[in-house]
Amino acid sequence: LHAASRTTYLVPFASASLLVTLLILTSYTFWQARQVQLSHDAFVVLALHELELIDDLQANDDAVHKAVLLHLTTDSQAEKANYEQEIRATQAQSAALTGQLMAMIEHEPRKRILRNFQRETAAHDTLIERLLQLSRSGNIAEALTYNRMVITPEYLQHQNHLKELSGSIRHATRQSGERASQSISSFIDNHRLMLGIIILISITAPLLLRNVIRRLRRDNVLLDAEVRQRQELQKALLDSQIQYKMLFDLNPLPMWVYDRLTMQF
Repeated sequence: LHAASRTTYLVPFASASLLVTLLILTSYTFWQARQVQLSHDAFVVLALHELELIDDLQANDDAVHKAVLLHLTTDSQAEKANYEQEIRATQAQSAALTGQLMAMIEHEPRKRILRNFQRETAAHDTLIERLLQLSRSGNIAEALTYNRMVITPEYLQHQNHLKELSGSIRHATRQSGERASQSISSFIDNHRLMLGIIILISITAPLLLRNVIRRLRRDNVLLDAEVRQRQELQKALLDSQIQYKMLFDLNPLPMWVYDRLTMQF
């Protein structure tokens, strides 16, 4: 009875323990998926900021190139001075943006691209200063040739560096999104599997417990019947002993008990 009672308590305890374990694993899986999502979101925010800075650098390069062309086509010294001031302000802003972008980027190949851009930008600014001197002095034909042969190729090279950097960041963002999507899909599959196991246990545990209880009740019935049978046998044996005892105790005639073989009492 004690073993049967203990089994009755152990079955639901084991089922509950397994359910709790699966719930803990499911919660941990959800936490992992959440961490992957947060990590990817942070990566995307950083990538968007980097791309925004690169777009600003491209816009500044375009603005400088446009201001240089306007500087070459105008005859007004006042306008030339305004364009020069605009060019220098834009160059200073680009230098600040490049420094900010350099501090944000950690990927070494992208840092290398940005260093090349930074180095060529410094050389490009010197070449632009030479072009502005030719324009101020009235050597327009020489300045236009210098712009076509030197400045424009440098400008295109700048744009290529920025496009390469932007493409690398976009590619890394896509890869991060794919990895995050795969990880979350894997977590979802595991979650579904664990949920299926929990549902299966929730269904089978009561059935198993009911079968155990039913078997224990049947065993208890058989055990009770055996106990009653033994009690009846013991009672019958006791009655027989009393009857034979009374046969000797209540008999008025003396009786001798002896061994028929040895004739000994």
